[in-house]
Amino acid sequence: MGTPINKEAIDNNLYPPEPLSKRVVRGGIWVFALRITNRGLLFIRTIIFARLLVAHDFGLLGIAMVSKATLETFSQTGFQVALIQKMEDVKLYLDTPCNASTIKGIAKTRSSREFSMRSSRDLVDI
Repeated sequence: MGTPINKEAIDNNLYPPEPLSKRVVRGGIWVFALRITNRGLLFIRTIIFARLLVAHDFGLLGIAMVSKATLETFSQTGFQVALIQKMEDVKLYLDTPCNASTIKGIAKTRSSREFSMRSSRDLVDI
């Protein structure tokens, strides 16, 4: 009979790979489109909350959203990026990002709980 024909090898030879610059531009367009979509959805969510909540409650929601964004910004560890860039076997290091994410989640939960408790006490005092 003979050796089987590898269709993938034939297909890859028919279509040469795209240049890197073209792939970078296409990836940039996707990232830009995703960011614009995300911002648009956040804007729509804000409009819906503004219509549903009274001014005082909307202000509290704004404070909570700013606090959450600040916590997210300052609590990024960079472990995931470091593992992606590492060329060698990363199985030894996989526990570190998992543990760091767990500790970060616990800390954020406690801080948001404390913030909400203080806010609710302030509302009762008014």
